[in-house]
Amino acid sequence: MKRIAAALASAMTLLLAAGAGAATPAIPIPSAPFLGPTYIGQAAVGRPIRGVPATPRNPFMAPNGRSEIHNDAWQTDAYVWAGPFGRSPVTLSAQLGHDCGSVAFDTHGRIVSVCVGAAGPELYMLDAHTLATLASFTLPPRQTLPSNPFQEFTGGGYFFLDRHDRVVTSTTTHHIWVIAERASGFALIHDYDLSHVLTAAENITSALPDSHGLMWFVTKTDGVVGTLNLANGAIHTVALGHGASGEIENSFATGMHGDVYIATNRKLYRFAAGGRGRPRIVWQIVYPNSGEHKPGQVDDGTGTTPTVMPGGLGPIPVEGLCRPALNP
Repeated sequence: MKRIAAALASAMTLLLAAGAGAATPAIPIPSAPFLGPTYIGQAAVGRPIRGVPATPRNPFMAPNGRSEIHNDAWQTDAYVWAGPFGRSPVTLSAQLGHDCGSVAFDTHGRIVSVCVGAAGPELYMLDAHTLATLASFTLPPRQTLPSNPFQEFTGGGYFFLDRHDRVVTSTTTHHIWVIAERASGFALIHDYDLSHVLTAAENITSALPDSHGLMWFVTKTDGVVGTLNLANGAIHTVALGHGASGEIENSFATGMHGDVYIATNRKLYRFAAGGRGRPRIVWQIVYPNSGEHKPGQVDDGTGTTPTVMPGGLGPIPVEGLCRPALNP
């Protein structure tokens, strides 16, 4: 039976905050003494790139640049904001003891991040100017200990901020949580249980909505691709591979017309939602791969999230790079 937990009872409220509106000052990351110059170079002059087409925004996510790790649903990593110009630079840091790889920004300009640590992921809200911790929220701990906990992003490392400033994240316990901001911190408001359709080994890598609002999710082991209807809780899954040939270590991209691009460590797929939201493969292709597990990579695959290109071009990941090659 498809189950949706509304998380309204006191046991499911899980409201956490850093005091009653109090912020915890940032503790700078300790640095070894540096005897060289504190600043090298000179102030830069901004040279904006003109004529670049705007990346469409997924209507179910926060605005581009604020919603998730790669800027937008196309996963372009292309920002329209100005970078630092080197005028009177100031360095700030905060020692959290976690790897905060995914960063989003809410409508108040605060930093929101699910940071991965040895024990598991934790949700933070930080002041963007001081890096003080405004609130935190503990997500479920790791169920198993990976060989490198700071390279294991399943169960929360990939998350996104939706159009209502809510964090949508998977958990290490095979759930998808929707966490809202409150004046006193965070509150769990929806809990979608996927444990009855996933095995214990199928850890959720990432979950994102397509352009129609259907939630898609992928797992690391066996390359499970699934959909979740947030309105009625219907879940459908398909497995792409087994073991070393079907790992999905990275997130995925969603296009303008319900198209979803997913890379395993061997193939790139384009998916669409079939009848009742079932995942349907539109096309698939094997990408060039030496089969080597290079230092710093989590497996012997592409090591990257696919990027959608303008004009409907599908991306082929080539061991860390993407190039447009197919027009679906």
